[in-house]
Amino acid sequence: MGASAPYLFWRMNMDLSILKQAGVSQNEFGRLCGVSKIAVFKWSKGGGVNRFLQPKVVKLLATITQAVETGALPLPPGTPRADREKMIAAALVNQLRQA
Repeated sequence: MGASAPYLFWRMNMDLSILKQAGVSQNEFGRLCGVSKIAVFKWSKGGGVNRFLQPKVVKLLATITQAVETGALPLPPGTPRADREKMIAAALVNQLRQA
């Protein structure tokens, strides 16, 4: 990377344990963020988050935390895989509306 690379990424100690509590996979979280599951894996290992994406990632993690605290997540056991992303997104939108 060029000389400006340090300014493009924001390093954060990202505790993704809330995803497990919420029943949200790294793949699902990545899709919500607009990145690959590999990017989420790298974040979980201390990799940098693009500075333009960082506010979205922080907001999503905070919203997922609130959804777990209010019982909106995790989804019920046996939720069909095909419906999971839509249901997770709906739970997060409802959480944001209540905030």
